[in-house]
Amino acid sequence: LAAIGCCQLKRAESFFEKRSKIVQKYNKAFSTLDFVQLPPDGEGNSWHLYLLRIVPEKLKIGRDDFAKALQKKGIGISVHFIPLFHFTYWKSLYPDFTALNFPNAESAWSRTVSIPLWPDMTDEMAEEVINAVIAIGKEYHA
Repeated sequence: LAAIGCCQLKRAESFFEKRSKIVQKYNKAFSTLDFVQLPPDGEGNSWHLYLLRIVPEKLKIGRDDFAKALQKKGIGISVHFIPLFHFTYWKSLYPDFTALNFPNAESAWSRTVSIPLWPDMTDEMAEEVINAVIAIGKEYHA
């Protein structure tokens, strides 16, 4: 595994550049939409994930249904950064900890879906993701 890691490190800059181009494409397409919020950016962002946040007030569906609609269109999504108080282990340790105690964590998690982003994505693949997000937003716009 270490040998594979060393080989991959040699390609890290190339991977970053490829992901950055996809991010630029996504940002351009999504920047004018009122039902999604672009992910934060800053120095050192490796763009290993593209965390698209829905704006619940602008949609008739929540994050889970938005994610399911993307999946129905053949778009692989993920949900990351689940707050600890949702996990059984932490619930058993701290039963009084709920979303009320951590409203920012709950809000961010409940609005965020990771859309596809990897170095070998083609322009066509990225366009398919963009078109799916836009179509779902139009269909379920509030």
